[in-house]
Amino acid sequence: MQNCRQSWPSGIKILGTIGCLATIFSVLTGIRNAMRYSQDLQWSPTRLLLHHIDPWQYALAGNQGHAIILSQGPNYAHFLYMLLIPLGSMSFPVARIVWAACNLIFSGITLLLVRRIFQQTLIECGITCIIFLCGTPFRNTVGNGQQSLMVISFVSLAFAANDSWSKAIWIGLSYCKYSFAPPYFFDVLISRPYGIVLVTFLPAMIGLLWAYWMLGGHWVHLAVEPLLVGVTRTSSGSSDWMAVVDYSWGDLGNGTVLLLLVKYILPVLASAAVVWYVRHRYDVNTALSNQARTAIYGIAALVLFRHLPYDFVLLVFAFALGLKFWEQTAARWLILGIAYFWFGRKVEYIFFKHYVSELLPLNFLILSSMLIAAMRITCGSSSQSESSDATS
Repeated sequence: MQNCRQSWPSGIKILGTIGCLATIFSVLTGIRNAMRYSQDLQWSPTRLLLHHIDPWQYALAGNQGHAIILSQGPNYAHFLYMLLIPLGSMSFPVARIVWAACNLIFSGITLLLVRRIFQQTLIECGITCIIFLCGTPFRNTVGNGQQSLMVISFVSLAFAANDSWSKAIWIGLSYCKYSFAPPYFFDVLISRPYGIVLVTFLPAMIGLLWAYWMLGGHWVHLAVEPLLVGVTRTSSGSSDWMAVVDYSWGDLGNGTVLLLLVKYILPVLASAAVVWYVRHRYDVNTALSNQARTAIYGIAALVLFRHLPYDFVLLVFAFALGLKFWEQTAARWLILGIAYFWFGRKVEYIFFKHYVSELLPLNFLILSSMLIAAMRITCGSSSQSESSDATS
């Protein structure tokens, strides 16, 4: 191993050094922004819950007392706030620092498990770590105090799990961010006994019971309040199908059945179709299938459901897939698309000081083509793997 390291070209060592320095700068910038902002950290809704005040109803009523600060709209599942009880018990300045540290831990867990899931070499792992940690979505997620890094660590733990029950629990915990959940839920629904499917809802059920115990009221209404906040109080995305509908057909009216079907029901059905296609085309008992499903479902979630640019940390699985099969044209296109969303859109923000809505259709087309490319990688690699297995 030592001789192998010494044989690395000096150019590789220089690039590695530059990459490490850029990574340190990116991580420190994210931490600095988190200590100054953390505007999306769900601290104030958690604090309201600890004082037996319904944060979802408070937000739906217009946040008239301004107890929900900054951009901390409570559009997440009840059990997320149960997980954040320690943060809600702290002052906001302390909570920002602690959550930034947690996000770094979530990132480390994810990158370690990505290496395991995708069976990466040391060089592949190093490239993944540097590119991911230097990307704008990572830095913005940490700086904004978002929950995306926690969710992708749950997804990583699920796909690295050795048994169905552990996978079900980790997938269930990832449901705290609804917009990530549908493809991963359908993967469990199509492939597992119903008992496993019910286990995925265990965190949500425990969270709902906890919120009911804290707040009382009508439990059915309490159950749907986070969804109502998500539908009525969150910003439109910049690359997904729901954003395209808002951009193109917003004049249909928010209350029409047609808009409901096109904007919400269609992406749910589409995500189920993607999962059905992937599960029935490839042998699910192979490492390659596990890798492809982790990546494809992440892209499907981003292209079909409302997401803001920081949520594109979910593309870390697609990056690992593209890097693993770099010799294929589809993989190179996938990596190029990720480079656009992780780095290229930062240029757009620098020049215009905001994300340009006119680029929404282009972003959607790029992301959709990345989904197709990921499926094509699976097709080519699956046949190659089967051929190699047959000759071995």
